[in-house]
Amino acid sequence: MKTGSYALVDVWLDFICPFSYVQLPVFDQLQAQYGDALKLRWRAFEICPDPAPPIDMDDETLIALCVEKVFPLARERQVELKLPKHKVPRTRKAFMTAFAARDAGKFEELQRAIFRAFFVAGVDIGDTSALLDIAYSCGLDKADVANLLRSSALENDIVADIRLAESVGVTGVPFALVSRSDGDIQNSASQTVGIHGTAPLEDFKDAISSLFPEGLPRASAG
Repeated sequence: MKTGSYALVDVWLDFICPFSYVQLPVFDQLQAQYGDALKLRWRAFEICPDPAPPIDMDDETLIALCVEKVFPLARERQVELKLPKHKVPRTRKAFMTAFAARDAGKFEELQRAIFRAFFVAGVDIGDTSALLDIAYSCGLDKADVANLLRSSALENDIVADIRLAESVGVTGVPFALVSRSDGDIQNSASQTVGIHGTAPLEDFKDAISSLFPEGLPRASAG
């Protein structure tokens, strides 16, 4: 593969977004399809940042949306999902916990574990103790993660992701921005394709084909 010839997919998600959760299997399919010819870059997005009012899980409109849209898609994609019964938390601390796992090569594992904790086990992922337990279940040292959560570096990374989202026009999640590795997603001259919502694999394949008319190497994931 030539240097700079692979595809980049920047993905903004939020841990309290059920649509983000049920979109994960599509990203798994995408990675399996293209292997090391494609790189996923996971980014933070806060649906309900402080000081916005917390989401009310008893809201009839939200419940109807889940019944009509989320649950059928979860069944189709074989994703176990339950509506949380407690207050929906802020997610900055959850993102900081996931980002703390990057150097250990555990980011994706911990990201999935946080999603499952919230949407399957009903864990309050706004609680530091609960997040440290999740990190420990993924093989991370609680004390190390706790120290990282007290630093400003991880929060700065999250703020940078949110600002990047604003600069490229992200208004909701899940959102994926497909680009070439030899481009710059903040440069208006660089061609990108934005994919919003729970799009199927075919939409991503079409986007990659449009960005790589010369063809993209399809190396195996293994």
